[in-house]
Order: sequence, then structure tokens, then C-alpha cells
Amino acid sequence: MLRGKVKAIEINREEIEGVIALVGATNVGKSTLFNVLTRQNVKVSNWPGTTVSKHEGLLEIDGEKYLFIDLPGIHGYYGLTLDESISKNYLLEGSYDLVIVIGDYSDLVRSLYTVILVSETFLKNLIVINKSDLIDQESSQEFDELISKRLGVESISISAIKESNIDHLIKRIKTLIKNKYSAHEIYVNYGDLEKYIQNIIEVLSKYSFDRSKISLRGLAVNFLAEDPDIESFIAKTVSKEDHRKLLEIRLTAKKELNRDLTEIIISSRYAFIEDLIKRSSVAKYVYKETYEKTWIDKIMEKPMGSAILLLGILFSLFLLIFIINTGFPLNIIFSLIGLEDIAVVIEENSLSGLLSKAFEYLSDYIKSLMSSYPEPLVGLLTDGIIAGVSAVIVFIPLIYLVSLGFAILEDSGVATRLAVGLHKTFSRFGFSGRYAYPVLVSLGCNVPGVMLSRGAFDSRERLAQILSIPFIPCQARLIVALAVAQALFSGEPLYQALLILWIYVLGIMISLISGFIIRRLVLKERYSPELIIDLPRIHRPYAKVVGWISWSYTKEFLIRAGVIIFILSIFIWFITNFGPEGYTTEFSQSYGYIIGSYVTPFLKPFNINNSIGPIIGLAFLQGFVAKEGLLSTLTIITGSEDPVSAINSLQLTASQMISILTFGMLYVPCLATLSVIYQETRSWRWTLFSIIYMLFIAYIVTLVTYHTLIIFMR
Repeated sequence: MLRGKVKAIEINREEIEGVIALVGATNVGKSTLFNVLTRQNVKVSNWPGTTVSKHEGLLEIDGEKYLFIDLPGIHGYYGLTLDESISKNYLLEGSYDLVIVIGDYSDLVRSLYTVILVSETFLKNLIVINKSDLIDQESSQEFDELISKRLGVESISISAIKESNIDHLIKRIKTLIKNKYSAHEIYVNYGDLEKYIQNIIEVLSKYSFDRSKISLRGLAVNFLAEDPDIESFIAKTVSKEDHRKLLEIRLTAKKELNRDLTEIIISSRYAFIEDLIKRSSVAKYVYKETYEKTWIDKIMEKPMGSAILLLGILFSLFLLIFIINTGFPLNIIFSLIGLEDIAVVIEENSLSGLLSKAFEYLSDYIKSLMSSYPEPLVGLLTDGIIAGVSAVIVFIPLIYLVSLGFAILEDSGVATRLAVGLHKTFSRFGFSGRYAYPVLVSLGCNVPGVMLSRGAFDSRERLAQILSIPFIPCQARLIVALAVAQALFSGEPLYQALLILWIYVLGIMISLISGFIIRRLVLKERYSPELIIDLPRIHRPYAKVVGWISWSYTKEFLIRAGVIIFILSIFIWFITNFGPEGYTTEFSQSYGYIIGSYVTPFLKPFNINNSIGPIIGLAFLQGFVAKEGLLSTLTIITGSEDPVSAINSLQLTASQMISILTFGMLYVPCLATLSVIYQETRSWRWTLFSIIYMLFIAYIVTLVTYHTLIIFMR
């Protein structure tokens, strides 16, 4: 293979042969191509001054290193999102040698709009049309030739998921960079706007724009379209007098044409694209399925259909997970035919159970191996670090299965349909349907979910999202819920799934109600935002992409949780084994007991006695740092083999257990989420408000839950 072996990433800019930026609309397979080229040899950081992730990857060929940068998606909405502004500002002022602009044969018209938008303004372009496996090879080659001829920009058709034509793409990247390639200017006829475009070009031509990277015609067109990023770039370069001239030209165009200039530009681009497609044989693929809707489309067009489908997917996913984890229905079948011993073996050797036994064996082995060592040291290793870390690790198989389910929703396009279907429902609470995506991502982790608030077009909606997303149950809280469900409904996968489903429904409901409170009562905003979203077609998810996404979610959680829990486990062990009088084996004489006692008064309304109050109180305090710490704390303090045993050892009633779980699901998710809330709002005031707000909402909802359960369980 041409790509050769890719080494672990260490970016030294002096050793880089060329920098290549990948850009395109959403859902065109940009990140898939990025992963294929770099083999996930990726460094993730943030764009300067933002919390938007910046992905850089290295590709080494014959000793030469090429750096690829995966830019955030460009929609063509003229700077309505932070993502788009970052991409365009990088293309305007960043340092790069080549821009790969990506189109998509499965949604050619929409994706080519972004290709035209970018290629019209930026000249160091190579057009790549992805998903060529959906059409025949002859048609894709013909279309590449047509694009190259009509646009003056080289085009290559590929299939990133099947790695088709990737080697040819890499060869061309090398050649174009070595030849310091710049494409020709694209000419789209804008009719009545042409004279105004020429007037703007005359003004801009007096200044030293990098003509090898930037087209003056592209700047002029986007200035007329009132693109804020282009306008800001021009304003920084030209004199104040010339900037006034440019504004006068635009104002004159509006008065003389008596039309929205942006509308003229957008319609002209689409007319250009339509003409381009009709001149090629790919038209038979593009227009054949344009208006054909799948049964999922038809269901999800309706708000009720979207809600029912989402709940059905979540319930089926959780039920499947518990079935796999408990051996259901094999345990029932063997029990019915009289083979109780086999049924018990299947139930006791679940995925989580096997991992728990492995850690138990490891702990016993270390104890026997270190029998001559001081008791505190052995206790730190076995009852502290191993017990704490294992409390999280044993649930990793279940976390992976959840990530797998969400990855399928994301890659298939169903997640986007949820946004459209749920828009009407969400708008009643002050959110647009775009809130569906932060919600889905937050089911994995609240940190990127909060960061995705930057996709909101309305600053007030963005703030409401930032303050409401943390109520969505994340993977860390799922671990806690899984443990409680198994403790409360041992061997009952249906009830376990129903409890987990209820927790997710409750979290989403509170998140929506929170949006209403923040937007309508705190911010005094009456109007709900509109929905503007790219709508890719629903398709069968690709196993490779689903694998990448699910493993990425799981690995990220595992690394983050592993580090936090390792540190927390040591801390918890120390504060539960040391007190004012030194080392102790009695929790009631430890610093942990003293700290937990401060929380005990708040547990009185739930009839939790003073003997276990400090244990639960300390667990909640550790959960403030990271929810994974909640189970680790309980496991270490109670000296139990696993989290389920630790929960059972507290001897709580069902109503107490469900109420405590409710509070654990709704109060502050973790310090990392608080950190990103501050980074996104740039306000300590809003960050402090979020802490008090979440604690208050969680406590009130928990009280209502407990007393409701008491009434119905009498």
C-alpha cells in the first residue's frame, strides 16, 4: 500500500512536507476520509480562543510527513455558527498548502453547494467527491472530468468507507503540494449582480491579498452576500474610506435591484450546480431518488412519531444490553426444562460479573503476594485502587454497547431526522430541533454536548442549552444507574430496562423544562428559534464508521474515567482509612465520615439514618468530581466485591434507592462539565448559577419522586 506505516503522532511543524485542510458540508464523510488517511493517528486540541475541537493527523509516506486538519463543517449559512466561522477564518488567514473540498454522491446538490462556496473564494483546492461506490465508475470519471473542465479545479472521486481510489488521491496530494498548486477562479454567472461584483473587485485589487490563496471575485460575491467572516477580513485589510465605498456599492445594489442579494447569489449557485449535474450521467442517480422517502422519514416527520421512535430505540437498546448481560432468555429456558444449575451459572457469569470476578481474583492474589507488607499499603492497592477502578471497568462492555447503539443512530442519518421530527415539541420549551444532537451526544458525555451548543443560531438558545444539557444522563451516570438497576431488580432484565428508560426520559424531560425556565423566565425570551439543518438521506450504517464512533466514545470515556478514578480511589481510601487519631479500619472514625456527615441532614427527608447517611453523603460529594467516583466510593467504604453488592449492603428500600438514583442522575454531572460551562459562557456568574440551579432542581425532583413512590408503594 502507498500509505505505508503510520507512527504515533508527534507534530513537529519543521518536519512537515505539507499541510492539507479537509473541508465540506456536514455528513459528506469528511471525518471518515480523515480517519482513513491518518489511520486515526490524531491529535485533538482546541481552536485558539474557543472550545471547538481541532483534529490534526499525520500521514507518513516514504519518509515525508503530511499534516491533515479536519475543519468544522461549512453549511453556507454565512457565519451563523461558530464552526463555520472557524473554518472560513482558517482558510482566509491560516497556513496551509492544499484544501480538499469534499462533496458527496449520495447528496450531490447540497454538498456541491459547499464545494462551490469554498472553491469560489479559495484557490488552493482539490475537489474530492466521496461515496463513489453509489454510482458506476464510468459516471464518476465523467463527472470528475466535467468538474475539472467547468470549474478549473481538479476533481477526484473516491469512496472513503471502502478506501477506493485513496492511493491515487494521496499521489495527487503529493504532486500538487510539490508543484505549489493553485486552481483557476470559478466563474458563476450572477446576472444583474455582475457589475457590482466588478466594482468591488476594482476596490479590492489595490490591496495585497494573497492571490495564490484567495480569489478577489469570491471575496466580492461573499461581501455582497453579507458574510460576516468575509466582511471582517476585508475590513481589516482595506482603508476606512474604501470600506465605506464597498458598503455604498452593496447598498446601491440593494436599492437598484430591489431584491435580497443573498437570495440572488444562492439561487445562482444552485442553478450552476443543476446545470453541471444535468450535463453528466450522474443525473440519473441524483434525480432518481430525490423525492423518495423511507418509512422512517414518514414516521419521523411527525412529532409524536419521532418521540415514540426515540423511546422505542432507547428501550430496545437497554433491554438488549441487559439481556446480553444477564443471559436472558437462556436462563429462563434452562430453568423451565429443569436445569436450574445451568440457569444459575448463566445468570452469575454475566459480562460485568466475569470482569468483577477477575478483579476479585487479582485483589486476592495481590493480598497473598504482599502478606508480609504493611496492612495500609496492601489496603491501598486492593481495597483502594483495584476496588475503585474495577467499580467502573466492570461496566465497560455495557458502555460500549450503548455507544454502539448511538453510533448507529448517528451514522445512519436517523439522529438528524430526530431533530426535524422533534422540532415542534422542542420549540415549545424554547429550543429548536437542533437541540436533539447535543442531547444524543450528551448521552455519551455532557462535555462535548455542552460544546455542541455552539451550533445554535441564537445566543439565548445557546445559553439555555449550556445550562440544560447537564441534566441529560451521560455514560458515567449510566454506570451508576446500571448498578442500581441490577441491585434493585436482580435477574429481571425487563424491569432493569424500564428503570433505565425512566431515568433517561426523566433527564430529557427535566432538560426541556429547564430550557423553558431559562429562556422564558430567566432570559425573558418569548420566541422560539427556527430550525435550519442539513438533512442527509437515511442509509444503512457502515460497520467501519460505527466501529470508529463507538470505540472512540468508549476509549475517550475509559481514558478519562480511568485517570479520574485512579486519583479519586487513592483519595477516597485515605480519607476513609485515616481520621483525627490516625490509621483506622472503622469508617465512623475517619475523615470521610466527618465530611459525609455534613450532607446527612439533607438526606433526612428520605428517612435515611445516620449510620449510612455519611456514606451516601461522601459518595455524592465524590460524584461531584466525577459520577464514576460515586460507585467507587461506595465500594471502597463498604468493602464490597463490586458496586451492586455495595448498594445492597446499604439495605435501602426501593423508594429510597430510586430516589437517591434520581438525585445522582440530575445533580452536577462532574467538574469537567462545569469547566466547559465556564469556557463556553466565559462567566463565573453563569457557572455558579448552573451549580446552584442543578442542585436545586435535582433536590426538588428527588423529593417529589420519593413521596410519590411512598404513596404508590404502600
